Parts: sequence; C-alpha cells; structure tokens
Amino acid sequence: MINHTVKSCSCRNVWIAYAKACVPSVFKMVTNLGRFRFGVSMAVLSLALALCSSVAAPGDGIKLGNTVIRPSVDLTTAYDSNVKLSPTNELDDVAYTEKLSIDLENMTDSLKLSGKVWGLAQQYSDLSDEDHEDFGQKIGLIFGDEESSMLSINQSFQSIQDLDYSVGKIQSRDNFAADAALSKCLSDKIDAEIKYNFKSTDYESKGTRSWDENTVIIDARRKVSDKSFVTLEGQYGIQGIDIVDEDADFITTRIGVMTRSTDKLHLDAKVGYRMFDTGAGDVDGFSFSAGGSLKLSDKLSTRASAGNRVEPDVASRALNGTFKTITDASIALDGKLSNTLKASVSAIYRDYDIKGARSTENGDNGVSTVSARIDYRSPAKFLKLFAEQKFEDKSSDNNTDYTQSMTTIGATLTY
Repeated sequence: MINHTVKSCSCRNVWIAYAKACVPSVFKMVTNLGRFRFGVSMAVLSLALALCSSVAAPGDGIKLGNTVIRPSVDLTTAYDSNVKLSPTNELDDVAYTEKLSIDLENMTDSLKLSGKVWGLAQQYSDLSDEDHEDFGQKIGLIFGDEESSMLSINQSFQSIQDLDYSVGKIQSRDNFAADAALSKCLSDKIDAEIKYNFKSTDYESKGTRSWDENTVIIDARRKVSDKSFVTLEGQYGIQGIDIVDEDADFITTRIGVMTRSTDKLHLDAKVGYRMFDTGAGDVDGFSFSAGGSLKLSDKLSTRASAGNRVEPDVASRALNGTFKTITDASIALDGKLSNTLKASVSAIYRDYDIKGARSTENGDNGVSTVSARIDYRSPAKFLKLFAEQKFEDKSSDNNTDYTQSMTTIGATLTY
C-alpha cells in the first residue's frame, strides 16, 4: 500500500472544476436544456428546422462543410411497477420523459471531432417527489490513423438521478470521465498503446461516499494470422474514497486473444491476475474480460460480454474502507424483421461480492435483468419508434431485495 501524498479524491474535484471552468457555456446550456418541457422542446426544434431547411433534409443533419449537427428530441412514456425499488410496499406509477440533444461531428483526413450536449426532464403522474432533471455532455478527438500512429482524447460529464447498481438504489450523482490514448504501429505485426483513464462519482447523499480512480494501461498486440492477435496488457491504478486516509492501489496483468477469424465471428478475451491492496486487506484474484459477436444469418446475430472489476463499497461507513468485486455477464439476440423493423432480447446478470475488514460487512448481491425491445425506423429517417419490456430481480444478503417490471414506449425525432 502506498500512502500517496496527494489523494486522488482531490484530483476528482480538480477535474470537475476544470471542466466547468473551461466549458461554462456548455454547462449552462445543458442545465437549461434539462428544464425544457415538451412544448418548449418542440418549439425549439421546429424553429431550428425552419431556419436550416435550406441546408439539409430531415434525418440527414445540418451540414456545414465538414461539420454535421444533429438536433433531436426523445419522448418516452414508461410504466414502472416499483418506482422506489422497495422490498415491500411497492409503489407503481407512470413517468413521462422529454430529452433534447444536440450531436456534432466534424471529420477531416487527419482529425475527427465529435460532441454532444443533452438535457432531460422526467415527471411522474403521482410520485412527484421523484421528478428530476438530468443533463450531460461529452466530447471526443481523434488525431492520426490506425495505420501509423493515433491519439484519442475523450471527456464526459453527467448529472443524473437513476438506479445506481453499485449502491442498489436510486441516487443523485455527478459522473465525470476523461481518457487519453496513444497507439502506434511498431511493425507489420506489432501494435502498442498507452492509455490514461480517470473517472469519478460524486454523490449528493451524505450517506454515500464519493470516489475516483486513476489508471494507466499499457497494451501490446502481436499479429499471429491475417485476422488474429495475441495481446498482453498491464494496468496500474489508484482508487480514492471520501473519509478514507489511504488510497487503494492495484496492479493487473492479463494475456488475451483478438480474432476476426471470419466475417461472422468476432472475439476479444483477456485473462490474468489482479493484486489489489486496500489498506484494510487484499482483494487479489482472477481478472478477466471478454466480448464477442456471432452472425447467425443475414437477419439474426448474437452478442455476449463478461468481466470483473473491484470498486469501493460507497455505502459502507468503515473508516478503513470496504471493497467489492463486481462480476457481470450479458447475452443478447438481435433480429432484423424488415428494412425498418428490428427486435432484440437480452439478459444481464450482475454480482456484487462485498469484502470488508469486519465479517459483518461481508455480503453478496445479485441482480438479474431480462428485456425485450422492438425498434422501428421510418423510411424518412427522421423518425424512430420503440417499445420495450424489462423485468428485474435483485437478491441480497442485506434485505434490499426487489422486483421491478417496466414497460416503455418512445419516439425520437432527429433533424
């Protein structure tokens, strides 16, 4: 364990303050966007379409040279059988959500710029104490190309209120993330990349700890066939948690394979070992990540992913910190019913294995989610419709079990 002189939690505040100072107009914009209601959203979109009708057709975006701007409005209605995710005394309600977004993309031979700002307002028919407004933004830059060397930089911010699976209940929080990666082709068969990641979560509730993570990743790939690679990855990271004196640090090494052996099969898998020192004890163990897709036919495909990681238990009040190993796995089946109609079914399982310095802090929570969705895209391109049914079940060792069923219908209008 390294007792770092500058705590990484302080880095979180610096990052967020820097972002808000550098892009005050963006934060002001998305804050205001989050307060729009349906009528105002439609009026703003209609005005934009009227002003730009000579520049582009609906669905194609507003094209200005190499730049494309795409304003959109999402309108959804959802029935929720258990709004507060209660083990007992479930309260159901209908929620209405209006979301306004503006996407931007600029592409040249050597530079790709993308960005987005969005804001939403959600209102419930009866449970007005659950009404809230969210907003966010993201930006990405890519310099160079994959054939020689490439630099990518990404940053995002969200101020949201929704289910936080790590906590097990609805939370208001600010999520910030930034990363930079430099990749280079060293030879005909070897590629290498060095990457820095920063992420943080600031909770509004005083009973939940804010935390952040800094990670440096070095990844090398060696080509073993026309469509397959062997990979070697090393990570070093630091996690900081509020009110805990010492940061946790970890080292992870993994080896893996990447293959595009056929046009139908894609696979990326890594396995290795993680050494994780929390100060209150070690959370060492097996580390893995895997993802892949398989095209079963011209109209049917499947995809799956799995992985594990360690994060602080933000609900614990132990002064020496409590951590949990999170393992998740998902599988989905996607079908193309026609040129305008698509359907999918998916299943996700999340497991949270909590290990604390005291045995009373230990526990295990599992959340299973099954959903089915159908999407329609109009031939006119500017209109999308969807309907989704989701069922979720949580089992836990700390009496926070719940079941939830949610039915959602929605529309997206894009210029």
